[in-house]
Amino acid sequence: MAAVLQAAAVFLGNEIFMIPLKDFLPLFDLSPVSTLIVERKTDLILWANKKFCSLFNTTYEQIVGTNSIELINYNNLEDYYKIIGARKNNTYYTYEIEFRFNGIEFWGEVRVQNVEDKQIATIVNVTERVLAKKKLLETYRKIEEIQHNFLPDRKLKLPKLSFDYYYKALSYASGDMFCIVPQKEIYGFTIADMSGHNLTASYLMAKFITFIKSSANFRNIRKTIRDANSFLLQISETDDFSSIFVASFNPQKLVLNYLNAGHPNQLVIRKDGTFKKLRASVPLIGSFSEKIFNPILAKEKIQQVRLREGDKIILFSDAFLDPETSKEELLLKLCRENTHLDCTELKDFILKNWLQAVGLEAFDDDTTLLILEVKND
Repeated sequence: MAAVLQAAAVFLGNEIFMIPLKDFLPLFDLSPVSTLIVERKTDLILWANKKFCSLFNTTYEQIVGTNSIELINYNNLEDYYKIIGARKNNTYYTYEIEFRFNGIEFWGEVRVQNVEDKQIATIVNVTERVLAKKKLLETYRKIEEIQHNFLPDRKLKLPKLSFDYYYKALSYASGDMFCIVPQKEIYGFTIADMSGHNLTASYLMAKFITFIKSSANFRNIRKTIRDANSFLLQISETDDFSSIFVASFNPQKLVLNYLNAGHPNQLVIRKDGTFKKLRASVPLIGSFSEKIFNPILAKEKIQQVRLREGDKIILFSDAFLDPETSKEELLLKLCRENTHLDCTELKDFILKNWLQAVGLEAFDDDTTLLILEVKND
């Protein structure tokens, strides 16, 4: 056996020392971590320690001489082939693999090091961690499904308006959300951004936008924001807060009414390239109790913008703020210089050129962009 098992790589700081394996086998055998040695070319198990035999309900005599593939759940062989396909020497690879052997089933974290023609692997049972992660991902996907169900159908016909949008979560579910709600004689628009990028933010936003879309009366924008603040305070158990922009558009009068509660300056881009910033005038919701927030909101006048054919409303999350200045000037420039583009063309142009201008390959935040254009139909 000593002739076959020649040496192991031992890391001390940043230095690698090759030590004869025969000197380390007694230590490996007593290790509390499951360890085995495999011949890379044949996948033959050459050696396993006591912890390994105990973990897999086997004996040294039974396991040595078999192939390590026999330990793997055959439904999850992709990761296994990543391991046996690794060919760089003295490099660690870490994988999560589902094992099934001798009636034993568990998820293991496998750390593999290539040493010449062999691999030294350690295996730790991480079943609880893997199952918890799977459950978390399942929750994320459910929230993602709920959120995407609220996205407007791009085929939705809105008299006097055309629209398109881009919506992408940083992970599975987003802390951003927007909705378009047709109501009698008006359309309601909301865009909001919950604090944080974790499961809590996504969960709160899913409940929050459900509440807004199902109960908001966009003819009363002040009440919509007041109710949104109360609802967020009610469902949040921590210091979560959200920005929110709420607006209503009357297609007969071509009037946009709005209030902005802590959201970035939204934009109206005129057909001639002039513009108006729809600035925040109300604090973030969820940041103050009703006793403090409601009197502030009550004093705030509903803002109004008269629109004309060809004007565009640009609603967006803070992913489109310049990473250095935290301002919307770059987005404003891209919109003003391309007023001839329709909603879809402008959306695509912004996505491509904004990233190039700020030197990013992809957005590093939840990302929402909604573009609406006034039409004469």
